[in-house]
Amino acid sequence: MELKSYQKEVIADLARYLELVVELQSPAKAYQALWNEKNVLVGFGGMPNYVDVLPGVPHVCAKVPTGGGKTYIAASSLRTIFDAMPQRRAKAVVWLVPSEAILTQTRKALENPDHPYRQRLDVDFGGRVQVYSKEQALMGEAFRICGLDTLVALSAGLIIFPACSAYGVDVTQGPPLIFVTLPNVFNHLPLGRLWGSLFFLFMTFAAYSTVLAVFENIVSCIIELTNWSRKKTCLICCIGIFLLSLPCLLGYNAWANIHPLAGHDIQETEDFLVSNIMLPLGSLIFVIFCTTRYGWGFQNFLKEANEGKGMKFPRWMRPYVTYVLPVIVVIIFVAGMISFFGA
Repeated sequence: MELKSYQKEVIADLARYLELVVELQSPAKAYQALWNEKNVLVGFGGMPNYVDVLPGVPHVCAKVPTGGGKTYIAASSLRTIFDAMPQRRAKAVVWLVPSEAILTQTRKALENPDHPYRQRLDVDFGGRVQVYSKEQALMGEAFRICGLDTLVALSAGLIIFPACSAYGVDVTQGPPLIFVTLPNVFNHLPLGRLWGSLFFLFMTFAAYSTVLAVFENIVSCIIELTNWSRKKTCLICCIGIFLLSLPCLLGYNAWANIHPLAGHDIQETEDFLVSNIMLPLGSLIFVIFCTTRYGWGFQNFLKEANEGKGMKFPRWMRPYVTYVLPVIVVIIFVAGMISFFGA
């Protein structure tokens, strides 16, 4: 769904206003300057004076006739607003409506991937859009995501493990299982080239979606620490990621004879560093931060996690997450170290 000419004009005026806000460092002065550029009087007999509802926060109203697509204009203007805002913080949009009926209607539209509103947001933000209601509790959303992720992993296991068993393939081979062994399995299957191509195509999609999510965290962190522009940050990060990816790209060809850690090749070493060191230690730090007075604290965590309606995080689990869960993570960490260096 394309913007109509008058809708484009509205968004262009918004973009110009935000440029003036940045230039003049005053929402009220930017408002006056915008209408001066258009030779429109502000005040008596012209446009109403600027209303400084929240000091220092731009406050504008887009007025279009009934049926003029105000919601679509709002969805289309978010990219313009985000680009004009400082890049040092992650951003969220609070969508306020006057009635429950409009709330339900708008929320359904924004959650529907086939609706023009949501399609516009997905195009502008690369599909990195999540819609939440104030009634949704964090615990219920986390349970749903973890459940779907586990279901996908189990489905993949039901396909891969029987195939490996049928052809005598060791499923504990790690990275070589994907890049060396599985191609040989596909060679023995009817239409193996087709299934192999689809497998690696879908794996590429999965990798890109993960990289985009992780890359956004890196970009946001660097912008916050350095106050660089988003374009500069993305350029530097892309160069860095390319250079850091070279060992993985060359690990099974030009650098196949390099074994940097305990006799393991580059892919196995990188897999160990991420899966056996970074993930367990990161989760341990996260648990300690959320459950002890040295970090966020369990009461603050519980208050945030149980906000809204839906599944709640039970208070009785505090002893488990405070004392038992860190021990389990440490055991997993030690077991991974023993398995890697003892192999």
